[in-house]
Amino acid sequence: MRAADLRSVDPIGEGPVTLLSWRVAAEYGALPEAARLRADLGRAFDGSLDIEARLAEREAAYPRRRTLAAPPPRVTVAAGSSQVATVIEIRAQDAPGLLHRIGYALAATGVNVRSARISTLGANAVDAFYVVGADGAPLGEVRAAEVAREVERALR
Repeated sequence: MRAADLRSVDPIGEGPVTLLSWRVAAEYGALPEAARLRADLGRAFDGSLDIEARLAEREAAYPRRRTLAAPPPRVTVAAGSSQVATVIEIRAQDAPGLLHRIGYALAATGVNVRSARISTLGANAVDAFYVVGADGAPLGEVRAAEVAREVERALR
């Protein structure tokens, strides 16, 4: 995945709908077939796809590059970036399952993702998640720092 945008909208006032768009590029070979991706997404949402096993397979197949050690992931709160959400910025070495780990960590903290901007720049991921509390409001300073620490801990 090279870039993605996620946002929740409520177009007709009957509850939010999540919109996701992404740009992908194959590192090797061709992209997967669109029909297979749709089927896998459906299975992921209904719980019949073993995502953990798929990510483990992908990680095992991922080529190991002999380079300097990657810097540790950095998760920060971008204070003042939004009036309607708290912005959590994540900078990390790109790897299979990175977004999955981030998503699980955010879910474990109990925040809701209002929108996200995902970017892969070479070997680095720079992601921004616009999160709110259960009340739909931006997080307080202390709570935002707690969320950032938990996400960073999950990525180490």
